[in-house]
Amino acid sequence: MSTIGPEVSNVLKELENEEKAQSLHYLVDKLPEFVSSVKVVEDKLNFIVDALSDQKSLQMIAEDTERKIEQLHIHQEHVDAMLELVHTLPSLVPVVKKMENLMLFAEDVWGDEKTFDAIVKGVNDVIPIKKGAEIIEETNEHFKANEDMAPVSVFGLLRLLKDPAIQHGLKYLQSFLYVMNKHAK
Repeated sequence: MSTIGPEVSNVLKELENEEKAQSLHYLVDKLPEFVSSVKVVEDKLNFIVDALSDQKSLQMIAEDTERKIEQLHIHQEHVDAMLELVHTLPSLVPVVKKMENLMLFAEDVWGDEKTFDAIVKGVNDVIPIKKGAEIIEETNEHFKANEDMAPVSVFGLLRLLKDPAIQHGLKYLQSFLYVMNKHAK
């Protein structure tokens, strides 16, 4: 053993330890599996390196992605709006949950004939359907007669209120409220 260097003799002494010998034996048994796994990883890395070094493929992928993004017509305004929406989600979620509960309740009511009939009867007691139809008919007549009224205006409303369709609808609503007030007295 004198021809073997001091480092090798130290290694051999360490191998005399039972636990280390078993570990070495385990590694030798598993060596084919380790080599196979390393080859798979090596093949994947080679593919990735080849793909990243292939400028033509990268350019095609980038152009395709750019083209798809351009088709979305997303501008800075959209990105800002999405970020604002994300920031407001914590306050919107409870509202959406309440709306969902309300929707489920409405579906349950709509699906239950007894409840639905009771609601229709209750509404009919408050505003009889025949009288409601008369009110709507009179509202239409009043609206047609007074269609040239001054535009409905509220200080500080957005430009949207200047839209002719909205003005038309507000004038109709004004006529309806006039007729409703007249019938309430």
